[in-house]
Amino acid sequence: MSKLHAYATLMQQLQFAQAHLTAYQAAAQFAPTEDLAQQEVEALTLNRYMYANLLAASLSNWLDYAIKPECVYDYPDDWGEYRSLGSETRRRFHHSKCPDCKAYLSETSGGAYIYTGENVSNLTGCLSYDYEEGGDDAFQQQSKDVCTQTDIAECSNEDFTTQYNAWFAKAQPAMLPWVRAFQIDFQDEGNASGQECACENGITAYSVTEANASSCQISCRADVNCRAFQFNALVDGVLNYSSSEIGTCSLFSCTLEAWSGCATSDQCPMSTSCRIGDPRCLTQADCEWANGQDGTARDCTAIPRSLSTDDGASCESSDECVGLASFCRVGDKRCVTDDQCDATTTDCTKMSKTTPAGTTFSQMSGGQNCVDLNVYARFEVADFAECMNYCGFSCNAVAFQGSSCVVYEACVPTVVWKQTGWKYFMKWLPTKAAEDQACAQVYYGMNGTTVS
Repeated sequence: MSKLHAYATLMQQLQFAQAHLTAYQAAAQFAPTEDLAQQEVEALTLNRYMYANLLAASLSNWLDYAIKPECVYDYPDDWGEYRSLGSETRRRFHHSKCPDCKAYLSETSGGAYIYTGENVSNLTGCLSYDYEEGGDDAFQQQSKDVCTQTDIAECSNEDFTTQYNAWFAKAQPAMLPWVRAFQIDFQDEGNASGQECACENGITAYSVTEANASSCQISCRADVNCRAFQFNALVDGVLNYSSSEIGTCSLFSCTLEAWSGCATSDQCPMSTSCRIGDPRCLTQADCEWANGQDGTARDCTAIPRSLSTDDGASCESSDECVGLASFCRVGDKRCVTDDQCDATTTDCTKMSKTTPAGTTFSQMSGGQNCVDLNVYARFEVADFAECMNYCGFSCNAVAFQGSSCVVYEACVPTVVWKQTGWKYFMKWLPTKAAEDQACAQVYYGMNGTTVS
């Protein structure tokens, strides 16, 4: 295997796949009849799904079975050895056989890591040779396993692990968007046109640029957080990827992380609020800690939610509750979890949650699942229709298997696939009618389910 950067092989696969799909696209554009053009488009779609599977498998194998750098030293003859001087009747003295020797990293270990082009010494600052101390007792410091010595300045196994981890941390965000581009599709141009993207929680676009429609679509394809893009330079009122007209391209995810800037608490993840004196999504403890860090006295009062209801606050229906596992109760008109309600003596019967009619859930492909598995709630349900209803105000995805349903607050679909036996669905954004806009939602797979 030649010493190429890790992405070289995958890049060749990506380029081949793109060239193949471009050929189908060109054939459709110049087809003599509409029927032939449609056949070419259908072939393009089927081949894109095929390449999505192949590229995801290729990327998964590369990341799971990557070549890891290894610590190996070359030791000179007599390294760590000594000779004894003296006799049986006189005191014996040990003298190093190699008093001024040095042990260096092997050529392979000390060279550039195949995936990054950097050597371990440059990346971690460790030294590539062992002790310089000479003298008759040098053998006592000449370790025969330098790689395990973590208490010295020389390069050790720990430094090589750091080198690998540094590459891996960069490899995923660098490579994932390229493969994701083959995994997703978009709502057709006709249905996307005349619509404006509108997050339930009022979060605005996280990226706004000037581009043509085709470049706008590519920007969303290459961003793992993008759930829909909005574009305003329509041709005769319809989104047209062939047009070179420049317009405003906006990307939407409709989720914020804790500590993100905010305008209202409805935009913040559950358990956090936007603060009057510190407009970020913070818990009370986080806000007070931030004040202590810079010696300020910003007002940590939470801005009340207006579109949703926090845990413990009064409610009229469960659809108001921001908590994934929180419900308004028949005997306790507050948004509370089962545990919170069980601690009272009231009727804890849940008021049902209902997802609005017309809400679409796009099924993810193959072994895709959610990157963010930290914020979720699990329920037992009769069918998938009931599962969709549990995906309320703060939910953006569901997983379904048999009679089990899991809802997520900030799911980001994986690019590297793993079979779990579950089916995962991303919830589409709500939209508003707007003649001069198009909101193209992401299709993650071939199937979509709409709440009736």
